[in-house]
Amino acid sequence: MNIRNFSRRTILKAGFIGGLSSLTLPELLALQSKQEGLINNKSVIVIWMGGGPSHHETFDPKPYAPQPFRGHFGAISTSADGIQLPEHLNKCADCMDKWSIIKGLHHDNNNHSSAHEIMHSGYKAPAPNQQQNFYPSIGSTISEHTQKDIEVPPYVVVPSHNNGTRSGYLPREYGPYETKNRPSSSTVYKDTNFTLNDSLSVNRVDNRSDLLKGFDNLRYIADRSGSVDSIDKFNIKARSLLTSGKAASAFDIDKESTFTKDLYGEGFGRDLLLARRLVEGGVKMVTVRTPFGWDTHQKSNESMGNKNLPQFDIAFSALINDLHARGMMDDVMVVAWGEFGRTPKINANGGRDHWSRSMSAAIAGGKVKGGRVAGESDKTGSEPVTGITPPDVLATIYDHMGVDIKRLYYDHSGRPHPILNSGKVLSELF
Repeated sequence: MNIRNFSRRTILKAGFIGGLSSLTLPELLALQSKQEGLINNKSVIVIWMGGGPSHHETFDPKPYAPQPFRGHFGAISTSADGIQLPEHLNKCADCMDKWSIIKGLHHDNNNHSSAHEIMHSGYKAPAPNQQQNFYPSIGSTISEHTQKDIEVPPYVVVPSHNNGTRSGYLPREYGPYETKNRPSSSTVYKDTNFTLNDSLSVNRVDNRSDLLKGFDNLRYIADRSGSVDSIDKFNIKARSLLTSGKAASAFDIDKESTFTKDLYGEGFGRDLLLARRLVEGGVKMVTVRTPFGWDTHQKSNESMGNKNLPQFDIAFSALINDLHARGMMDDVMVVAWGEFGRTPKINANGGRDHWSRSMSAAIAGGKVKGGRVAGESDKTGSEPVTGITPPDVLATIYDHMGVDIKRLYYDHSGRPHPILNSGKVLSELF
């Protein structure tokens, strides 16, 4: 337990200002239980397009730009007046009235690792090419806000961490649960991590072991303070979570109908089908990394046209249509983006290089209406005309989740940081 991560507002409300050092461990645990958790049904799915998707070939095509700026593919009309998409996103175009686009998105770092930190936390990375984020990811922040009696992991990544998804200076317990495998990698997928039998112990499973380490640390503190009984309750709670029937059900995509499975398809769509099941089951945030990369330095017409865009088209449109049909769009926000865009000019190898000065993203759900555009890039996709920053997008997600971005956390050296130190909600999409 790290008392520095209690909100200042909570401490003031409890009347403990100036007296935290005198509190016993049970009192601290009781104080934490009184913190304002996320008591709503809101959740978030982030589709992480790792490597940096070209905005020209995804959500910001420039069909009238001169070569070598123009995209590889033709642009097509959509169900939303005035919005075009690349020709390989036919299904996404048909449901454009249910989702919206962010253009003119920008930051100032073309390094993959450092850019991950910006996109996942809203803060500039303190060191170049760092492999783990210093600031808490949005998923970890949401996890820290989540009610303590949740029966599923509050934050899940499919299949594993990337450089920006960890808990940063928040306690490790707020990091994501990693599925390790992804449904799209096999025709049969089931996460058996939540189903115990006589031959499988909790300590033999990495994710269980990692999560319980936080409770072991609490036990050490408790042993010294004579508060073992209080900690025992938390160990029981952790084990109950990890063997929960609700959790096992949420991860079991075999429970879906043949119609729904066919809607999502056999590729990347199966990963997003899992994401939908998870948020439907109570998970607050799911980050799904696409099984194909977007770092298209060469022959991007082939990788984008033959693999990335066709699979994304089926999966993303299926998720949006499914959420809409189930009446879940008000509760589930979906954001698809990567760490940066690609150069406005096609290079000599037929690809595009790193470009953080203009990029794009897809967004849907919550208060966001379909068929809208926030921000604008110039006619070649080189610079923003109406600029939007990553903290603006994160602020919009936090607004959806009911998280106060002014709340302070304290890093390992004791310095205070608000959840976001910049960013405005993209109300023009509402």
